Amino acid sequence: MPAYINVLNNPVPVISVSGGLNRCVPVYATFSTTTSNIQSWTWNVGSNTFSTPSFQQNYFAPGAYPVTLTANYTNGCTNNKTVVLNARPLD
Repeated sequence: MPAYINVLNNPVPVISVSGGLNRCVPVYATFSTTTSNIQSWTWNVGSNTFSTPSFQQNYFAPGAYPVTLTANYTNGCTNNKTVVLNARPLD
């Protein structure tokens, strides 16, 4: 049997944020992904985690809030993406 290499698709997941990543407080943001072939999702937003394709998170204090999505694909691969939501103060 000849040696072979099996290359699996492992895309960086795409994160969509309703209203964008730069907003004034209060921020009511819905995070979602439309990346295909994901078997399970793990969203990490600081002290909270979610295991759904989308979720809503509210921010009432100004600051920079990282949000990470870890995608486990149906082919066994795992990849992640982090975005930062910037909640600006009202001036």
